[in-house]
Amino acid sequence: AEIWTRAMPKRGLSADEKCVKMKELLIESKDVFTLKQLESQAPKQKGIVAQSVKEVVQSLVDDGIIKSEKIGTSVYFWLFASDDRVAVHPLPSVLHLLEKEETYNCG
Repeated sequence: AEIWTRAMPKRGLSADEKCVKMKELLIESKDVFTLKQLESQAPKQKGIVAQSVKEVVQSLVDDGIIKSEKIGTSVYFWLFASDDRVAVHPLPSVLHLLEKEETYNCG
């Protein structure tokens, strides 16, 4: 009997995967960003859909992982590898997160 194999449908990133990828983007860039800049860069560099960037960033800010500061009329976000929080809580392995069967549902 012939076995038919189908390509697995591409699933979106889970909420945890998006958080990990956002932290990676900020740490690797060694820079500060506005939300608009993150909404532009995250899809290109880390595969996070632009529509979910604001929610992911806000979650990380609320958890005290990403730093934010309002300067003038703009809000800037950053996370540097030298931050104590990063040293105490290193980024989890992306492979570990990919093994989870969890999916992120926008809706």
